[in-house]
Amino acid sequence: MSDNPYAPPESEAAPADPEVDGGGRYHAEQDGDNLVIDKTATFPKVCLKCGSKEVTSFQDHLFQYNPPYVFILIFLCTLPGLIAMLVLRKTAKMVIPLCSECDARWRSGKVMAMVGIGVLLLGILGPYFLGSPEMLLLGFLVGIGAFLAIIFLKVNPAMLRARKIDDSRVTIIGIHPDATRVILKRSL
Repeated sequence: MSDNPYAPPESEAAPADPEVDGGGRYHAEQDGDNLVIDKTATFPKVCLKCGSKEVTSFQDHLFQYNPPYVFILIFLCTLPGLIAMLVLRKTAKMVIPLCSECDARWRSGKVMAMVGIGVLLLGILGPYFLGSPEMLLLGFLVGIGAFLAIIFLKVNPAMLRARKIDDSRVTIIGIHPDATRVILKRSL
């Protein structure tokens, strides 16, 4: 700290953790179980899903957030709801450090999301192409049920999600408490 009143302000360097390297300068805070962090933050080398310091891969991830009322608009009137969803969507692209086990679950979650979409489309379009229009409702219900089961049981536990995104910060759900502690310790 300088005694010179004309010297530019100084900030303290992020505390060094001998077992964790990486990470840039960012501001982060905890909001319950969620982590609120700058959109431009670079995470330290700690697995965000399990808290391990054995990071082996970095996944580019695009967090997306829509205000909750957009989904009500989609239900009430589909086209204006979809337009509102596209216009009001907020995104944050971040690089997620993961250990090898969590990386495998992350990739599996992405594949299962695609499988879920395929099952949904098969359930909806299958009866139509088989020439059985009376089975459309059953196919739709089975497709939706299987899709939701895959998303909630397989995809959500493997992935991180955004609870809220504003112009400069993102609130992330699903970060391991040990990783949160390291991130907060290295925050400005």
